[in-house]
Amino acid sequence: MGPKSPVGRRSADARGALRLWQAEAQKADTKKSLLRNTQGMHMAMRLNMEQTILSQYRRLPGFHSEFTGLEIMQDSMSNVGVQDILNDPRESMEAPIAMHEGMERLLGVAPVEPFHHAVSRPTLAMRPL
Repeated sequence: MGPKSPVGRRSADARGALRLWQAEAQKADTKKSLLRNTQGMHMAMRLNMEQTILSQYRRLPGFHSEFTGLEIMQDSMSNVGVQDILNDPRESMEAPIAMHEGMERLLGVAPVEPFHHAVSRPTLAMRPL
């Protein structure tokens, strides 16, 4: 596997992406330790709490979530990458999922099929008058 083979190129790209991710994580840790030293422990804890809350925000299934608040907090709004232009899910050829089916899948609820099961015993409404 030389440097011109596709496998070698992919592994080099993966190593570069890993280094970038590690550098960004180190930058965030440095920022939190600076805040911890200058403003107290509560500020770093508050940033962690806000980041957790903003990363959990989701829209209903079938709608695109952009995490704008999280991007503003992490100062990544000014970075434009290839994925911002070419990876827009609203332009995909896949059919959107139905909202009710998506929520059932998200909540782990089995879909209910009314009127398909037999009544085992008569109810008060079925009693003859």
